[in-house]
Amino acid sequence: KINLAKKIDKFKFTLTHSTGLRNPTLYEFYGTDNYGIQGNKNLNPEKSETNEISGDYSITDNVSFKITAYRAKIFDQIETNAAYTKHENELINLNQEGLESKFVYKQNDKNFSVFSSFSKSEKTNGQTQNRRPEITFGSNFSQKFTDSIIGPYNLNINYRYTGKYNDWTGSKNEFVKSTDLVDVLVSKNLSSNPILNVFIFLKEFFCISVEINELSTPPDKKQPMGTSEIICSLTELSKKSRVSLSSSPVKKSPNHSKILSITEVLIDKSSSE
Repeated sequence: KINLAKKIDKFKFTLTHSTGLRNPTLYEFYGTDNYGIQGNKNLNPEKSETNEISGDYSITDNVSFKITAYRAKIFDQIETNAAYTKHENELINLNQEGLESKFVYKQNDKNFSVFSSFSKSEKTNGQTQNRRPEITFGSNFSQKFTDSIIGPYNLNINYRYTGKYNDWTGSKNEFVKSTDLVDVLVSKNLSSNPILNVFIFLKEFFCISVEINELSTPPDKKQPMGTSEIICSLTELSKKSRVSLSSSPVKKSPNHSKILSITEVLIDKSSSE
């Protein structure tokens, strides 16, 4: 890795050239799965070359902005072969490029940031790489509060939008719909002993994403529910955005039944509006 940085007053300019290497995992070497995909002990490591340019501007002591542009090339990428029988090194290289930015505000016990990422990842033959959304953006907020009854506690709210991307949906490669996710974390230190800390974590509570999608045929319908649109919001549906549900099967999580019940409530509410 070669890094050149120059700071002028409140502006920092950086140029970086780096190389990377990823060795195959034990699964890629020797593993197998239920689909009959075998490991390959003759795999070579993945290699990459990356060029990056970034600018960091401190607007004030509490406010900063950073933007980064990058271009990378990956060689010998490890993927499943066309026959879906084993892992192989791709003979076609992978090109990646993108633009990332982040705005940060910090003051005392409060932090707020907004980020965005525009990226492109495709093979040299023009084929788009799966599971690589071109657009991602969001914001993070955290603050420390003090209550007269419970004392000090922390609040974290994170929002993330993931744009549509190409993926295998069970029968073909096609674009998967975008998602909006909101995570809320409330934490309270009961003592100096970290074992006694309390965390309340509400993940995907206010917005339901395409990952929450194992819906069976309702008793009052002859056909499966399939793809349904629901309305989700952060505070009693005051901030509305569209989210989709897919009928593709997924693994159940410990909170699966609770999330499905929340989904049904939201569907009923949206259908009545």
